[in-house]
This record gives sequence, C-alpha cells and structure tokens, in this order.
Amino acid sequence: MTPVCPCDTGKSYDECCGRFHNSDQAPKIPLELMRSRYSAFALRLHDYILSTQSNRSEDELKALEQSNAATNWLSLTIIDHGEDFVEFMAAYSDSTGYYAMSERSSFRKKAGHWIYQNGEAVPCNPPSVPARNDRCWCQSGKKFKRCHG
Repeated sequence: MTPVCPCDTGKSYDECCGRFHNSDQAPKIPLELMRSRYSAFALRLHDYILSTQSNRSEDELKALEQSNAATNWLSLTIIDHGEDFVEFMAAYSDSTGYYAMSERSSFRKKAGHWIYQNGEAVPCNPPSVPARNDRCWCQSGKKFKRCHG
C-alpha cells in the first residue's frame, strides 16, 4: 500500500506530490507547488525545495538541511489560495514542543514552471494538541499517543 501524502489531501503520495518530486510532472498551479514543497519539507527533499524557488545560494542547502533536521512536520491547512498565492498554516514539532507557522506565499511562472517567489508570515494560533486517545493530526489513522504523542 502506498503511503498517504504528507500534504493532507488524503491521496497517496505517488498520485499527489510524489509525481512532482520524481520529476514525472510539474505543478500546474501554485497550490500544487505549495503542497509539494510542504511534502518536500516533511520528507526532507531539500534539493526539490531549492529547485522550486527563485532565490538560491550555495550555502542555502546546508542551512536548509540543518534547520529542517530537528523539525517534524505534522499537518498542513490551506487557508486561502488564488492565481499566484497560497496562504497556509503548518503544524510542526521539535525537541521543545508543538508549534505552527502561517504564511502567505507568492508564486510566479518562470520558463513555463511555477516557482516560489517569497512568503510573508501571518500571525496564527497553533492547533491544539490532540488528547492521547484522539486520532493523530498527521492523518496516520493512529491514536496520538501511538504516533506523535
């Protein structure tokens, strides 16, 4: 059985973001690109993240690997999206606790492909931590205590 995609569509990874990560297809709209970038963060596909953004530097890969190493991405919520933007909230944990970040990301087309241009932080309240016996917020189907608890 194919695992569920981390971007919270409920689709299998292969039919959702995997097709973009494996270069079988390119995202056709900013929402697809944003979801595939979130999944790349969750799966630590740092080369994909850098290949889908406008500004890249030599040191950026190393910095991205270091900053993402201790981060466990838990869930993605789409707040709003349009022709060239996506606003989202992503829940994550690290060794100090559970958190959320929210951003309004801007995208543009370059050589026929959508790329991440930049993002503006949006204030947000992190989702509440599930009770021990509630289903985990990562949509694994497991109880929170057996998954991320």
